[in-house]
Amino acid sequence: MAKIVIAGRTYSSNLGDGIIAECLQYLFAQVAPEHEIQLLDLGGLETWLPLQPQLFSRRRNYLKRVLLGNKTIYSSITLLRWYASARRRCVLQWDAALSGASLLVIGGGQLLMDNHLRFPLRIHTLGKLAQQRSIPTHFLACGVNRTWSPLARRLFRSIVTQAASISVRDSESQKRLLQLLPQAPLPTQTFDPAIWAAECYPRVDIAESQVRTVGIGVIGLKAVNAHAPAGQKFTEEALLQFWLDILIQIQRSQLPCELFTNGAADDYALAEKVRQEAYVRLGINCSLAPRPYRPVDLVQQIQTYRTVIAARLHANLIALSHGIPTVGIVWDNKVAALYHDINKSHCCLNIYDRDPVDIYALLQASSEQVVSPQILVDFRAQIRATIQSIVMTL
Repeated sequence: MAKIVIAGRTYSSNLGDGIIAECLQYLFAQVAPEHEIQLLDLGGLETWLPLQPQLFSRRRNYLKRVLLGNKTIYSSITLLRWYASARRRCVLQWDAALSGASLLVIGGGQLLMDNHLRFPLRIHTLGKLAQQRSIPTHFLACGVNRTWSPLARRLFRSIVTQAASISVRDSESQKRLLQLLPQAPLPTQTFDPAIWAAECYPRVDIAESQVRTVGIGVIGLKAVNAHAPAGQKFTEEALLQFWLDILIQIQRSQLPCELFTNGAADDYALAEKVRQEAYVRLGINCSLAPRPYRPVDLVQQIQTYRTVIAARLHANLIALSHGIPTVGIVWDNKVAALYHDINKSHCCLNIYDRDPVDIYALLQASSEQVVSPQILVDFRAQIRATIQSIVMTL
């Protein structure tokens, strides 16, 4: 029996990352039931943290905006914190997890990104531990962001170029990796493992009243502004108004709606405010789903909707896996890449345009042009075949 370690953001409060990890665990267990499958969190966590409210203060938010606006300062702080405390704790945990392992799979999510060095430092350190133990490393269904700093490129290069295999989750990520690391093994394109969510998680009994509900997946200011083009950052009021404009349009459908999030505290804090202001300013009584704590909570929540309008990539993927019509709100190219790859680019709107266009028309288009079941079958087969090819190297 071999031991396969799957590393990712398993216990992130943004539960899309946990869904990726658990879908990968499910698929590896199907493909190789005789092997031990262990999940490993790149953040050094060992379980989901208790839900904490998002704490806001003008001074704290101002400081974060200043730091985020200066990548050099923010990256320097990340570097200092990593070597001062976090690295030692993570190395102890990861070294124990890799003991006796035959394969390391760094799997899914936007992991090949320079988020002020957080992922480059962790992937570099974990990869070096695997190299010291002569454990082959496979990158599986990862997303790649547009630019890396020189240090991030060096950190990634030493691990990615030595990988046993590399697959990325969309065509855009494939192009970017070829540009950023042309000396790396040729990346193949597979699909995001979360497309297996409908099979990985148990279904819930759904009341007829719930089936009519439109789910609106809210994303908060922090994520939106982290990816905003130059000169297009939102104020909190402007982003709040964007979601309120969507609610106004949904009233035309005469269908009940519910706000939900993927679990991130910043997203949920804004969703609470949207719900409150929708009632105060507009007289719209829109419910808000409880903040999900574990991946299964989010999947079973989305199962209940008839249509989903969402910004977070994995809210869209969960809906697609269940055959639920979706409208994607593009705030990051990965959302646009998903809709491009499923031939539904016309069912997206760009959040930075500020104008939610005709949501009702998009709802109609997404309902009338549901993704072909065969496309879903093909994408599921694609990620499963990629996993089979990794297991065959054992």
